[in-house]
This record gives sequence, structure tokens and C-alpha cells, in this order.
Amino acid sequence: METGKYVEVNQAFLDKLNLKREDVIGKAAENILRIDDSFRKSALKKLRLQGYINSTETSICTPNSVCISVVLSAEVITINKKEYNFTTAIDISDRINTEKKLEAAYNKQTTVNKKLTKSQEEVNKLRAAVEQSGSSIVITDVLGRIEYLNPQFTKVTGYKKEELLGKNPNLLSAKTQDKEIYEELWETISNGKSWEGEFHNKTKAGDLFWENAIISPVKNTSGFITHYIGIKENITAKKQLIDGLKKAKEEAEKADRLKSVFLANMSHEIRTPMNGILGFAELLRDTEISKEENEKFIKIIERSGHRLLELINNLIDISKIEAKQMTLLKTDYNIKEQLDYLFDFFKPEAEIKGLKLLIDNKITQENAIIHSDREKIFAILVNLIKNALKYTNKGEIKISAEFKDDTIEFYVKDTGIGIDKERQEIIFERFIQVDIKGRSKTEGAGLGLSITKAYVDMLNGEISITSKQGEGSCFYFTLPLKENFNEPKSKPTPIKPLRILVAEDDETAFLLIKSILKKHAIEILRAKNGVEALKIYKEQADLDLILMDVKMPIMNGYQVVEEIRKTDKDIIIIAQTAFAFSQDKQKSIDLGCTNYLCKPINKNELLRLINKYFS
Repeated sequence: METGKYVEVNQAFLDKLNLKREDVIGKAAENILRIDDSFRKSALKKLRLQGYINSTETSICTPNSVCISVVLSAEVITINKKEYNFTTAIDISDRINTEKKLEAAYNKQTTVNKKLTKSQEEVNKLRAAVEQSGSSIVITDVLGRIEYLNPQFTKVTGYKKEELLGKNPNLLSAKTQDKEIYEELWETISNGKSWEGEFHNKTKAGDLFWENAIISPVKNTSGFITHYIGIKENITAKKQLIDGLKKAKEEAEKADRLKSVFLANMSHEIRTPMNGILGFAELLRDTEISKEENEKFIKIIERSGHRLLELINNLIDISKIEAKQMTLLKTDYNIKEQLDYLFDFFKPEAEIKGLKLLIDNKITQENAIIHSDREKIFAILVNLIKNALKYTNKGEIKISAEFKDDTIEFYVKDTGIGIDKERQEIIFERFIQVDIKGRSKTEGAGLGLSITKAYVDMLNGEISITSKQGEGSCFYFTLPLKENFNEPKSKPTPIKPLRILVAEDDETAFLLIKSILKKHAIEILRAKNGVEALKIYKEQADLDLILMDVKMPIMNGYQVVEEIRKTDKDIIIIAQTAFAFSQDKQKSIDLGCTNYLCKPINKNELLRLINKYFS
């Protein structure tokens, strides 16, 4: 707004003025359009004082001498905290020309004793101009009964000419405007003045539309009003555009407010676990603490680390969802085993709180294989179970799953604090939960349910909630299934001793993997960069498994895998990646890795993968 330069124009602007986009964007308005200087100054002053300009007629010209008459409207809008002048210009050149010609024609036609001498050729030209005008033109008698209307009028309203002749134009009214508007209209034109305003009308088919109308009296040579002429422009698109901009502005302001609250909450959520990690790590330096205190401090550090990691993962997921970078990775997997694992995993936590954790799994081992995104479904269930545990202090939590036709339906039900009706309406909205009262007693950033809803939507599913405050909640979600296979899995057999190459440049990460695998490996070999990894692979012909860090110096893990796969398609290679994006995981698979793990390495997940390939 301050620079007065164009930042965006539509194609109609360019077409009307015979301009090219590159000649306009970034250029000052006064260098592109010639407008009367006094009008320009008056308009800018009015815009600064009241923030808008109502429909105002003027003429504009370009340097290449293209000139048109327009009705200008402008308002100051704010987008991303910057002010812009939003200006619309309706080309009324046809209307102005037509109005002048019509007025001249009617004055001549009403002279005493029909002394009109206008040639038939001029009459035909005038009729053609009116008939072909892009404006709706209607002429009524002094009582408001329609005597003439042009083709554009019938096109816009959907009525035939004979259906409207003799009728009052108010039959088009949508009945949404105050009667005072029509009273003002008749008072103005009855006094010999022109009236301009907007009508909310309805077509014959019932469709609503907006028109900007200028209605003027037509007088004879004696100065008496004989008719009224109305020239109207359909401004529905303009109205919709302005409404859309206002809505976008409101949404942006709402998002800014919620994100500000969200960022303030993040400060607390990051500092709290960090305080636990750093504080108790410092206490562990004390050589006089007891073994029990040592174990307690380690558990606090571990719990704080997991909380911080969960927060980081949630933030990554939210950012991917916002950027529409989250993708699906569907595989065939055993949903029954996944549910049983979650039940076993969360049961001790429920028992610590004095809760019963129940499972009603109607899926049998014979029909347990589904084709879907294992990680997304796992995350949905984990978020719902954690949510139930967080807000339930007594009673029970129940997990259920069953096939229904071509879908699988899950629910997680609890006897917790419940959710009031107002919260149920907004509980899945992004960034909204951090702004809800009553969360101070529980940990978490309040992102789980918004992520859950996004995952369910990605899987073309539906999620809903039934809840009563003080009695508990039940979250349902249903996912479509196109495939369901009878492929029961046999119980895993013990892992045989393995020779494993760990390609990892980070010392801490290597020591963690070595500690996890020392019970399952005859020998663990290490490479600190990609070149070493490729060298060891070529020299050690009897390797069973390669754990490949994808980001290493000299030669990265992806390059090493590509070299190995040129000659060896069989050796198991599990990628280790700190990148949590689905496209990074898919890249690992596409380049030849057998599977992948996200850092930080989870012991159970690593052993699960090794068990999968070497049991």
C-alpha cells in the first residue's frame, strides 16, 4: 500500500487495457494509468481516512491510449499483517454510451408533435447498441411497469421477455433487503434524480445474484417524467471475491492467534523435559547417591527424553501435514499382532494408574492381514490410547476392532473426565487444543488428536467422538479396506548368531546399536564412512546383515547401497535415518534397502526387524 505499486491484477484488467502482466506488476499505478489528478488525490485521501471508497465513476487511460469509463470501488485489506489497496473496476463504457444515446433518443422522441427527425439508420444503431449491450437494461413507465428490456436482462434473470412485460422489476427481489432501500429508491427517482445501489435478486430458477443498478428518470421536453430507465451490472463474482478475501483474512488472523498460543505452549513443553534431563543428569554426578536413587533418576531422564522425542515427532508430523508432504506407505501386515502388541505395551501403564485395560479384538489370526499404512494406524491407536490414559483416573479403558463389510472399525473407550459439547466441536482442529482450559494438570502439547484426524483423513477414513462430561469418552474411527488376506504368521523362532556390519560415523549411535545386538551377533564390524563400509562388504563375503546410516562422510549410505545392489540383490540392508519424512523412508526402499529404522533407534523395533528376516 505504501509503495503504490501493483502486486497482482487479474486477466480482465490486462485484456481491457491491452496490457501485459510484466508491464504492470511491480510498477507504480500513476505510471500505468492516467486518471484525473484531482480525482486521484481525493480518492487516496478518502481511502486513507475511512478505509474504503464506494462505487465512483471516472475514466482511466493507459500510455498506449486505451481509455475506458469505469465504476471504481476500493478498500484497504490486510494480508499477513501488510496493508494493500484492493480495487475493483467495472467497465461501464457501454453503459455510459448507451445511457447517453438513450437519453438523447427519448428526448427527441418526446418533442412536440413528433418532430423527431432522427434518421432510421441512427435509430437502428441505437437499438443495436441497447440490444447488444453487456449491461441489463430495463425501461418502465412512471408506475414501474416494464415496457422494455434487452436480451441481457432476460439472460441474467432467466425469464422470457413476455413473462416480464407489464410486471414490476421487484418480482426479481430475493426478499433479503430492507424495504427502506426501495422507499429511498422511489423517493429519489420521483424527485427527478438518479439512484445508484445494489439489489439482491433471484432468477427464475431460484439462483441468487447481486446487481449494481443505476436508475434514472426520463423526462419529456416539458420536464415531466415519462419513464424510468435502469442499467444494471451483475456483481455476484465481485461480491464472492470480497467475501472470500474477508474470510481468508479472518482465518489468517485466527491461525496467527492460535499459533502464538501454540508457540508459547511449546516453550513450556520443551523446557519441562529438558529440565528433567539436565537436572537429574547433574544429580547422577553425585557419587553418594543410593542405587535406588540412581535407578529413579535414570528412569526420570528416560521418561523426559521420550516426552521430548514425542514432542519433536509431533512437530515434524504437524509441519509435514501443514506442507502437504505427508505420504502413505502401504504394506501387507498383521493388524491383530499390532493390536496385541499395543495392549501388552500399555497394560502396565494402566495398572500403575489403577485402571483396567481391556481389549475386544474380533479379528482372528486367520483374517488378520490387511493392506494399509502400518505406521499411520499404529500412530492413530497410540494417540487415542495415550489420550484415554491421560484423562482417565479410575475405571477402565477398552480397545476394540472388527471388520464390517469392506471396512475395519476401531474404538477406544474410557471412563475418564469426558469432553463437553463445545470442545467436541473443535477437538480435532489443528493448534486448537493448546487454547483449551483444563489442560494444566496433564503433560503434552495437545497435538495428538489433530495428527490423528489428519492420518485418518489420509487413509480415507472417518473419525468421531461420543462423550459426556464426567462419564467418559469413546473415539471411533473406520478405515476402508480393499484387501484382506488369509495369511496367518507362524511364531518367530530364535534369531541365529549373525555377522553384522554397522555403517555409522557417530560414536554414541554405534555404541547403542552394539549394546542392543551383542547377544545376537557373532561379530559386529564397524565402518565410519561410506568408503570403509563398501571396502568391508567386499572383503567379508559371509556378512548376514548391514545396518546402513544414510548420512555419512566421504560417501553417503545411499551411494553405498547402490554400489552393493549392482552385484548383490539378496543381502539384508536396513537403513538408519534421522529423517522422519515418509519420502526419505521411501527413498531408502527405492534405492535398494530392505527396510529402514528412524533414529533414535528403538531397541524393540530393531530386534523386531532382525527377527523378521532371520528367525
